[in-house]
Amino acid sequence: MISTAKAIKKTREAQGMTQKELAERCGYTVTDIKEYELGEKEPKHINLMTIAGALGVTMYEMFERMEEIEEPENLNLDVIRNALSARKAIVETPLDKITVMAFEELIQYKETELTPNQINGMKKRQEKIDLMAIEYDNICEKYDKLYGKEQM
Repeated sequence: MISTAKAIKKTREAQGMTQKELAERCGYTVTDIKEYELGEKEPKHINLMTIAGALGVTMYEMFERMEEIEEPENLNLDVIRNALSARKAIVETPLDKITVMAFEELIQYKETELTPNQINGMKKRQEKIDLMAIEYDNICEKYDKLYGKEQM
């Protein structure tokens, strides 16, 4: 799942539209659009429908366009947490599970040579991890707003 902020921004850019143009079409302020795109403010469902309509797409298309990267295979939450917190992989980790950060370390120390296909595969995996990290952060933020901070 892609973040709402990223979906709005990428769709707007794909349409060749400025934030000002989108704001005018929606009847919102440029500040509203900027805050939505930065993830500082989460649009209500009706606002998201308005934005999608102004961009000439459905909400489904707006988010589908962002999900061109295939879903990761055999990637669980622990793997994501480890990749995000440590940003390292043990050299003994199978090559198909090494993150891009580990790949950069391997190249830096010239411990191994990788094929272009392996490099592209690692970059795609890192993109997936980054997208999942954004979504994870959004979920955590929503959880904190709903439960965490109020109960403390």
